[in-house]
Amino acid sequence: MTELALLVTSITVTGLIVIISIIQVSRVRQARIHGGRQEEYRALAEEAAEAQRSAAARTAELTDTVKRLEDRIAALEKLLRDVG
Repeated sequence: MTELALLVTSITVTGLIVIISIIQVSRVRQARIHGGRQEEYRALAEEAAEAQRSAAARTAELTDTVKRLEDRIAALEKLLRDVG
């Protein structure tokens, strides 16, 4: 009876160790996958921020260009009124 109890206990402990090991390996894999995704999201966010900065700079340039065109058109209109 003692040998049977020892065998059952040994199998139970071994089974628990195997199950715990599998769970831990699974958690490590999930953490690696999740970490990789976070890195991808961070890179995507950096690209989006850079694109936004670039768009803001280009918008400022275009605003300046439109302002200069408005000034030139106003000058042409004034010239045409003065001549006509």
